Amino acid sequence: MGQRDTLVTEVGAAFAILGLLLVFLPLFLDAVRRGEGGQVTAKQRRWLIVRSWLVPATIVVAAADGTAGVLSLWGTYDLARVAGVMLVLLIWMVVLLAVIAVATTG
Repeated sequence: MGQRDTLVTEVGAAFAILGLLLVFLPLFLDAVRRGEGGQVTAKQRRWLIVRSWLVPATIVVAAADGTAGVLSLWGTYDLARVAGVMLVLLIWMVVLLAVIAVATTG
């Protein structure tokens, strides 16, 4: 597999993760809405809000990764290495979101 093929795969993965994040966002926002009913302490509510912002932050990394990859594929910039590093970061951010979602449900 050549470098270009690898980069195409990485860009595809970044866009696939963006789609996955669309599933996470409502889950986290729903937790914040439930916390607004006064059933949680102010400290717990702040944590819910911080948690809900983790999803958009991950979306930003995914979008930046996809953009860097596409710009590299077009030959505009040489950001292939940056895109690869961002993909590794993105994968672990999604893992963290999944762990948080599972740990806080129920």
